[in-house]
Amino acid sequence: MAEETTGLTERARPPVRPWPTPDLEGTRFDPVLTDLMREGPLTRIQLPFGEGWAWLATRYDDLRAITNDPRFGRAEVTRRPHLSFGNGPHHCTGAVLARTLTELLVDTLPARLPGLRLAVPAEQVAWRRKTMIRGPVDLPCTW
Repeated sequence: MAEETTGLTERARPPVRPWPTPDLEGTRFDPVLTDLMREGPLTRIQLPFGEGWAWLATRYDDLRAITNDPRFGRAEVTRRPHLSFGNGPHHCTGAVLARTLTELLVDTLPARLPGLRLAVPAEQVAWRRKTMIRGPVDLPCTW
């Protein structure tokens, strides 16, 4: 019996990834932003199409302070750690499932479809601009 369980722990342990998971890095460097296109009940101001503002700036006073403060110029914006799944009591309950599914997809898909690649140049992939969830409109692939 002891011979059958030898090395069981090592075999059950998942391999250590030499890189961060792509879903985590994708949300860290491209956080979910809102594109404000017209005056609304929370903003009470009008912003040009495509101007992204984080969800944290939802009150009128916050937006006014940010848009009038010269320290928040576009050239000075730095990337921060992501909050795409929220934080504290607002943390998304599906975050663990989303990360797990993405990790499985990234590990499994290349093994099952080794020739998987984009069917068009990357520059031709259109991205959603009017939704809170960033992603391609469609992703033409071939294998």
